[in-house]
Parts: sequence; structure tokens; C-alpha cells
Amino acid sequence: MTLFEASPSAPAPETLTETLMRLLSQSREDGSQPAHTLEDGLRLRVGTAEGEFIALSRPGGRPTDEDGQHVAQATGWLAWSTSWEERGHRWYLVLKPEDPPLIEAPVKAKAKDDAEPPPPPEDPEFPDDAIRAALVDRTAPWRAGLSPWGMDIRDDVVKGMKRAELLEEISWLRRKFGPQLQAWKRARIAAALA
Repeated sequence: MTLFEASPSAPAPETLTETLMRLLSQSREDGSQPAHTLEDGLRLRVGTAEGEFIALSRPGGRPTDEDGQHVAQATGWLAWSTSWEERGHRWYLVLKPEDPPLIEAPVKAKAKDDAEPPPPPEDPEFPDDAIRAALVDRTAPWRAGLSPWGMDIRDDVVKGMKRAELLEEISWLRRKFGPQLQAWKRARIAAALA
């Protein structure tokens, strides 16, 4: 087996990714918890009503941690938590995403003898420049279908957004472009570290 071949018991990553995206989309649209059984017997149940989760089970046994890792990576999650739950004499490995936010708040150093109260929260009338910079980044996946002319118009709209509008836009992008957004964030981090 070469490095790029899938293991015999796991489906090809593209097939698994497509299946997961279909299940997540269906759950987001109608609030259901759709399920799918893979060829190797691994059963996936997906839910999004109270935060995303994927529950894995196997008939007559437990799913492995490797199953969980494979599924979480195919979903595009950078980080995730796992927990075991037993229901009806069946064990479920439950995965939940723990992705870092698209925009990290800068960490402010504190003086040791700083006794002043913290500053008031940022005035909501002034947009956060870090959020705006991410929204107008020309390499972002949501801009792929826009012409240069369309990008300029969108950039002008983003420049006039208030903080609440910017945060709403970021939230919508996370829902619509989940896996593509994760890959783009990894590329931005790698470029910043280079």
C-alpha cells in the first residue's frame, strides 16, 4: 500500500467527505439527524440542531479511535473532541468540532501591578479591522465565483459594515463554506508562519 492509497477498510476520502457534507447539509436544512452506513459497516449519524456532532457506531462492536480520526479529518475539522455514549446496548463514539474561530482576538499583555479595571468593550459602531481584512481577502474560498468587478463592489459593502453585520457575515461563511474555510484558514496560518 502506498502513502496515497486508502486503507482497505476505509472508503476513499472523497466519497466519505461527500457523504458527510450531504448529511450535514440535510441536518442544517431540516433539523433532522440523518444516518448513513458505509461499506465497511461503520454507521454515521449527524446532527446540527444544538451544535454539530457525528456519532459513529458499528453493529456488534465499537468504532475505533482511528474511525473517529478518519471521519473528523474528512469533515475538515482542525480539532475535535470525542466522547463515548452507550444507548440501547450500543456504543457510540461522538465527535464534536473544536475549531478555532476564523478571527483570533489579539492577546493583550498585562502589567503585574495593573490594578485598573478592564477597558469597556469595543464600541459596536466601529467595525473590527481584523474581521474586515479576512472578509476582503482575495484568496478566500467564497470569492472564487466573483469577477474582479464583483470583488470590488463586495469589498466596498464590507468596508461599510458595522461590527454586528461583520460577525453575522463570518457566521454565515462558516455555515456555507465549512470544509473550504478550514483549508483556507490552514493556508493563511502556514503563510503567516513562513
